[in-house]
Amino acid sequence: MTDRTIELDEHRGMMAQKATELRRLLAEVEADERALRVRQEELEAHLVAAPASSWCDAAEKVRYLLELFAATPAAQDPRRQRLIANVLDDFTRLCSRPTEGTSSKMRATWRLRNRKEITVALSFPNRSRFYDATRSAVRFWGHDSAMERSFFVTEDSLKRLQPNMRFDETGLLAAFDLNRDLIQTAATMVYARGRKTSYDLVVADF
Repeated sequence: MTDRTIELDEHRGMMAQKATELRRLLAEVEADERALRVRQEELEAHLVAAPASSWCDAAEKVRYLLELFAATPAAQDPRRQRLIANVLDDFTRLCSRPTEGTSSKMRATWRLRNRKEITVALSFPNRSRFYDATRSAVRFWGHDSAMERSFFVTEDSLKRLQPNMRFDETGLLAAFDLNRDLIQTAATMVYARGRKTSYDLVVADF
């Protein structure tokens, strides 16, 4: 009877711990979404107030509106999704070399888009990372609600992000830490392509 009671107590303790962790993660997501709404309002106010100074500047405003539309039920038709994707690709191709005057606004738009994806779909509450010698990559974790996903960023990818890094465990982990935000953004984009148990971030993802 005593052993059975201990087992039940341990089980209840684990369940309570998981419930507490889930509440914490949900609270973090809600806080991030509130912060996102504030940033989104600030960005939209800026986009309205500042007239476009070039075609590429105007294209970034259209890109932002198209991405908002793409998330609505009216845009879920596959033909419309393809059309939106094609138009966004056209913008990227034709504005691949923006002028200095428009670059800051473009970066703000992309930061908002990427931050939105992270807070809505994927978060990174676990700051841990370690070097996996068997895969020649640094491993880290992301969370989609209560589901944990593993990500591996390759040595070559880290070398591209940090060309002067040392090719040892200390150097690879330092390169990861210096580029954590960019790596997490890339992880979100890779994750959006399809659900798997683990994900590799390669040079082409940066």
